[in-house]
Amino acid sequence: MAHIHSVYDTDKHFTIDLATRALVNQTPEKVCVMQYDHDSERITFDLPAKVEEHNILDCNRVEVHYLNIDAQTKEQRQGLYEVDDLQLSPADEAVAICSWLISMNATQLVGPLYFRVTFKCVTDGNIDYSWSTAIYKALTVSDGINCTEYVAEQYADVLAAFDERLCAVEAGGGGSVDLDTTLTQSGKAADAKAVGDALANVSSAAVAYVQADAPTDVPVGTLWYDTDEPEGGASVDIPAALPNPHKLTFSGAVSAEYDGSAAVEVMIPQGGGSGSSGGDTWKLLHTLTLAEDTKYITQELGGSYDAVCIAFTNLWCVEGTTCGVAAAVNSGSVDTAAKSASMGGFINNSNYPAKGCVEIEKFGDVCRMIFAGANSAGNYSQSGVGAVATDVSGGITKIQFSLSAYGTHTMNAGAVIRIYGR
Repeated sequence: MAHIHSVYDTDKHFTIDLATRALVNQTPEKVCVMQYDHDSERITFDLPAKVEEHNILDCNRVEVHYLNIDAQTKEQRQGLYEVDDLQLSPADEAVAICSWLISMNATQLVGPLYFRVTFKCVTDGNIDYSWSTAIYKALTVSDGINCTEYVAEQYADVLAAFDERLCAVEAGGGGSVDLDTTLTQSGKAADAKAVGDALANVSSAAVAYVQADAPTDVPVGTLWYDTDEPEGGASVDIPAALPNPHKLTFSGAVSAEYDGSAAVEVMIPQGGGSGSSGGDTWKLLHTLTLAEDTKYITQELGGSYDAVCIAFTNLWCVEGTTCGVAAAVNSGSVDTAAKSASMGGFINNSNYPAKGCVEIEKFGDVCRMIFAGANSAGNYSQSGVGAVATDVSGGITKIQFSLSAYGTHTMNAGAVIRIYGR
């Protein structure tokens, strides 16, 4: 029977930095694997179970993409490993773990072994979510000796069955190799001579676009082949364009389909204010969890937006009297932020954490702000502020957020602030 055993990873795990997506080797002295190693080395990866509010355990396809390069000849061998052990860490339920069992396909060549990990949610062949690490480039395949011809790992099931039949013959257990000379019987080994004769016969009916005795009137885009028949040959029409069976469909503010058979121009409308029609969707831009008590925050949005929403939870006032919140856009100081717009007092102490939001929308070169919020004691406040005198003619590119006027109050560590744009 086939040789089967478990492989355990006793090394420290690789961790994944969410900010840079870098793979970090927690065993820095481990920098190489041996050439021709096969299913004997496992690398384990640790990452937070939630990646920007996405539960990574919802991913139903995890892949390790690898590239092995010969340091001398520059020959390349690449492949893909499908991870089958994504799970919560037994030591920490906030951490997900998975691993890569390195096969011989990744250790063929002496030289660098690059890889990255991709997490996907796939439904009926369509990718709903995909998140990848950066490429790890610090692992090397070291010299080894192997006299056995390599066969790609995707044939592992065929090789296992073939190995069992050979073992039976070598052990004298009465086994035999039943050859198929007709090349028509599934499950039997093919006779070498029969295969050679069949290949020789194929060459007598070679396919080509142009052949010495091909008709001169064969149109472009038609495949002609010689059948060695009196009629001289036959032709097969090749379509000028073939549609993709998995076509793209656009819906919402615009409707269109594209299958590759012809060019299609799709005009995507630009987003407008909250009163405009079609295509206005809030996109999460940043999630900030305050690491320490803070007077105010300033956040670049990484783009230009017509509307921004600042949503906050678990927020209270560390020092100072009961207060509200203040916000500004495209400003340079907390003083400007406080003067832009603020709302009435509902932010209390740590006994009454609050939540709420500030929606900011631009109209031409001015913007308006709408505030709403409440604390756990039931105290609430809401207000609308008219045109705020801040230059937003080029769109909203930055926000500031603080408690009350002039940043004189302090927000608590642990407050969560999410910034959306559209």
